[in-house]
Amino acid sequence: MARQLGFGAKDVVLLVNHLEDAGPAVRAADPRDRRKNAVTVTPAGVGTLERCAERANAELMGPLSEAEGRQLMELLTRESGALSPGTENADTIGEDRYDEHFGARG
Repeated sequence: MARQLGFGAKDVVLLVNHLEDAGPAVRAADPRDRRKNAVTVTPAGVGTLERCAERANAELMGPLSEAEGRQLMELLTRESGALSPGTENADTIGEDRYDEHFGARG
C-alpha cells in the first residue's frame, strides 16, 4: 500500500491507525499471507468516500456546462486506462499523448 500511495511504510501505518480509530477502515491479517495486513473500508467509510466524491465532483464540475462536464468525463474515462498504475511506462504516457496532440515540446 505504501508503494502504491507513494508514502513511507511508517506513514501508512499511522494513516491506517487513524482510519481504524475513526471508523472508516478496519485492519485484519491477510488470509493469504498472515505476515501482511488487509485494510477494508467499513460501511461508514463507504459513506465518507461517497460524500468526498460528491463534493470533489461538484467542485470540479461546478464551473462547467452540462455538455462540458460530459465531455470532460468522457476524456478522463478514456485516458484513465492509459494512466493506470502498473501500465508499462505509465509515467511517460501522458507526455507522449501531449506530444501526439500538441507537438513535441522543446
